[in-house]
Amino acid sequence: MANLFGQPYLHLTVSNLRNMLMLVSLDFDEANDTKEDLFALAQDFESSLPARTRQQIEDSLYDLMYRRRSLKAKESEFQALLTRISAREDDVDDEEVEVEEMRICAVCEDELPIANFPYLNITNSCTHEADVCLTCLREHIRVQMLDRTVDRLSCPGGPLCAERLTSEDVQRWATAELFVAYSDNALTELFRLDPNFHHCLGPDCGAGQIIEQQDAILMVCEACAFMTCIRHQLPWHTGQTCEQYDLQLMENARHEQENAASGDEIRVNTRPCRQCGTRICRTVGCDHMTCRLCNCEFCWGCGRLWATARALHGITCTMPTAWHIVDDDPDEL
Repeated sequence: MANLFGQPYLHLTVSNLRNMLMLVSLDFDEANDTKEDLFALAQDFESSLPARTRQQIEDSLYDLMYRRRSLKAKESEFQALLTRISAREDDVDDEEVEVEEMRICAVCEDELPIANFPYLNITNSCTHEADVCLTCLREHIRVQMLDRTVDRLSCPGGPLCAERLTSEDVQRWATAELFVAYSDNALTELFRLDPNFHHCLGPDCGAGQIIEQQDAILMVCEACAFMTCIRHQLPWHTGQTCEQYDLQLMENARHEQENAASGDEIRVNTRPCRQCGTRICRTVGCDHMTCRLCNCEFCWGCGRLWATARALHGITCTMPTAWHIVDDDPDEL
């Protein structure tokens, strides 16, 4: 039986031969050449190669074909296994199947397998059934850690249960990542008892550290590298010393006072135009005001529109020679 690079003719397919010829850039008629034609063309190519090159190709091709046959054998074994499993499932359908026990979570209200719930009471002191699924219990612990100290974490078993979660409880039910965060919080709370402990003011950090140097003014957080001014207990004032920052604070306070006084002066010494709202200042003269923007005429004393024939003023207006009305309707006079 003829061979090609050590592979029997029967083991090779048309696709194998075409791929081999394309790899070595040999032309062939893909539409009309038969397997025999392709095999003969490949044999001519093999005979033109040095013996060492032929041996290298033969070894590589043997490894490739061996792995392919091994993979096909494994695929056959896998298909046979699937067939046996399918047959077993058909048999099970005819047998009585045990129903998995389910429970409704008191928090998310989902009906879940019993394996999704704590297998013990949430705390050693709890007397109620663990009716909160593990997912909700872990989320409950995570949320409480945001605004409570670790010694005040409570059982989510409702208002009737006021038991606190111990470190052992949290370790039992929390994920590894959540328990690491819990441990970090517990350590931070212990450090807070030290008078030299300072909180990091970085967003979403919550860490802190002990600064024993009494004249220290800058703390760089070891957890997030955020810079905090110890003296002012504020984010670090980059580019300024503490003294320069104090001067800036005083200057800002002075400007705020001046702006407030200026605003009061404007409210006292100006009136808004009745038509366009522009504020108008009167220095001297009578109460008859005319807006320079819209030419609206109004009374300085009461703000009412100035009538062409006579002034119709509000009851509180100080215009001495005017008629006074209670509202804007002149027909009531």
